[in-house]
Amino acid sequence: MPTADHLLSQQNIKRLLQLDGKIERLRISSLKEKEILLLPLSAKVDCLEYELEVKKIQEDAFDTLDISAKEILLTFFLDWFLEDGSWYGYVISFFDRLAQLGHVESLTLSLDCLDPTTGCFLDSNQEISLIADAVIRFIQGNHRLMHFCFSDILWCVNDEPHLPRIFEAMEDHPNLRTVMIEGCKDKSEDDGAKYSNHLDYDALRQLLSRNRIIEVLYSNGERISDGASIDKLYELNRYYNHSSSLVTENTKTRSQLVSIALIERASGTFPHTAVLVAHHLDSICELIRAVHLDHINY
Repeated sequence: MPTADHLLSQQNIKRLLQLDGKIERLRISSLKEKEILLLPLSAKVDCLEYELEVKKIQEDAFDTLDISAKEILLTFFLDWFLEDGSWYGYVISFFDRLAQLGHVESLTLSLDCLDPTTGCFLDSNQEISLIADAVIRFIQGNHRLMHFCFSDILWCVNDEPHLPRIFEAMEDHPNLRTVMIEGCKDKSEDDGAKYSNHLDYDALRQLLSRNRIIEVLYSNGERISDGASIDKLYELNRYYNHSSSLVTENTKTRSQLVSIALIERASGTFPHTAVLVAHHLDSICELIRAVHLDHINY
């Protein structure tokens, strides 16, 4: 695929990336000139898709960078850094900068190599823990975050206790809707087996029981589940969100819908009944009062 600097002169690329509010979505495969490598990240765009060779920038390059995009799809090519372990500082620095800025709504971050034969070496569990800490700071610092895909960095944080800690950071997030944590669902493949075997379903169940709006997905969009128990949590959460949405309905419509829900779904099912009571106690009291008055009149 031809890259941007093959098609445009360096000066024209600068002009393109420095336009203010003129581009909604920007996709750049890669840039070669060091002077313009970081310009896409500071471009005034809503959505940025970019591939960056981090060996060409300083580790502190992100520290003061004004990253404007709300939706970011970014690939770091880490060649030359993997063997000595220095690559993780770039990943941490990037997450920390986004945590400081706090405006990201969607992030997909991938770690890759231009040379597929390059090996990956982690010096210690401490480095993995530092990456997990940076992921947590990013989640906590971006309250408008709705989508987060870190499936291609899961190999950094998939062991205990890192992924459960990341799940815990998501429990109170007000807007996070979808999280993608696995790069491969097929357990017959090496990566898929590794990811699935390390996934802590207890931590996932706890997350789903405390954050009713979140979904944890495979990269193909399918929900991750251990079977019945997590499926039931997703079903209850769907019911919870539908019930919550009824609060904005007018009083008459809400009373009708609540009565239907009580009869058709919640009757005899304590969790569903509890959800309705929590959201619509006033409507339920009105229904009881109406039934009582009808009985007296009868």
